[in-house]
Amino acid sequence: MYEISNYRNWENSYTLYTDTLKIVVVPQIGGRVYSIAYNGKEFCRQNKLSEGKIASPDDNSWLNWGGDFDWVGPQESWNMAGWPPPFELDSGAWNVLSYSEQSISLQSKPCSLGVRIKKKISLSGSRVTVKRELENTSDRPVIYGLWNITQVSTEGLIIIPLRDPKYSTIKVFESQAFDQWEDLLKNKIIETDYSSDTINIRINEKKGSFKIGVVSDVGRIDYTFNDFVMSKIISPSHGVQYPHGCNIEIYRDEKSGYTELEQLWESKELAPGDICYSEQEISFENK
Repeated sequence: MYEISNYRNWENSYTLYTDTLKIVVVPQIGGRVYSIAYNGKEFCRQNKLSEGKIASPDDNSWLNWGGDFDWVGPQESWNMAGWPPPFELDSGAWNVLSYSEQSISLQSKPCSLGVRIKKKISLSGSRVTVKRELENTSDRPVIYGLWNITQVSTEGLIIIPLRDPKYSTIKVFESQAFDQWEDLLKNKIIETDYSSDTINIRINEKKGSFKIGVVSDVGRIDYTFNDFVMSKIISPSHGVQYPHGCNIEIYRDEKSGYTELEQLWESKELAPGDICYSEQEISFENK
């Protein structure tokens, strides 16, 4: 099922349903999935202060709506400051290419980096499948990787399962309140659980501002909230270069009250007109 409506003052928003799952896609604000609800429980962090607002490329401030959205990396390639993200990908209106009972396809406009993103979002039961394309629209070769972000509450438990111990080395990004691995462990912001075949990186709720990354050989992030589990799953690639050296990143802004569950795909060199592809699954289950 689907409906097209004025959703919280955003015109032509698309709501897709199954018996257990509901998502709301707002093309006007970076083609983002603003809401993901499973059995009536919302999983996305939604910034009420930005609700209903539309961004302009002439604005001096970045609107942080929340939800689930897409960038390309590495971040330092965006501009001299590495911020804000390209307007056409993050904040501008995306074109709706097609839609049906349980799927929608959207495409961004070409951005200043010479690329655009196309994605098809499909629902089936308690699963969302997202297929993305990154296209070089410029007249020169470019090297970028796709980057997906889901903003969630600081409440809830995050687990990153790993199989191979060599992947237990974590990259801790600088410029955050906690920028040392030892401090994250000491303050019990992060814990590691070892079992016979996996290492679980447990990120506890609410505490601290930080950003970490890991090259995961499983490609999954599990987020437990309101007695339900959301799993974001990608197929990991081995021996490849990722935009920031990681295929999973977690960012927490304690002051603003949200955490970002981020997945990245291989950085690829694209000749003019070339396209690279990715696929992601987001599944839900009872705890």
